[in-house]
Amino acid sequence: MTRRKNQGFTLIELIVSVTILAIVSAIALPLYTQYSQRTYRVELQSDLMNCAEALERHNAINCTYIGTADADADGISNVDGDNGPIGTDICAARSVVQERYAIWADVTHSSGLTT
Repeated sequence: MTRRKNQGFTLIELIVSVTILAIVSAIALPLYTQYSQRTYRVELQSDLMNCAEALERHNAINCTYIGTADADADGISNVDGDNGPIGTDICAARSVVQERYAIWADVTHSSGLTT
C-alpha cells in the first residue's frame, strides 16, 4: 500500500464549503439588518424624548417655540424661520448627526393660546 500525499481540497469539498457559507450568510444578514433597524428606532425614540424636553425648556424660557427651527441649516436656530430641522443648539440628536433620520420643527404661531 502506498500513501498518497494530501495536497489540498477537492473541488467537491470547496463547493460544499462555499454552499454552506452562502446559506449561513443568507440567514444571518437579514437578521442583522432587522437588529440594526430596531436599534436605530430605539435610538430615535430616545432622541425624540430628548428633543421634546429641549423644546419644552426653550418654550419655558422664551414663552414660544419660534426660533427652534434651523431653516438655513447652519446648526443655529435663532430666527431662521418657522419650519425646518431643529437647530443643533436646541437638540443635537445622535440619529440626526449620523444621518439616519431627520427631526423637523414646524412652528406656526408663538403659543397655543390665541386672543
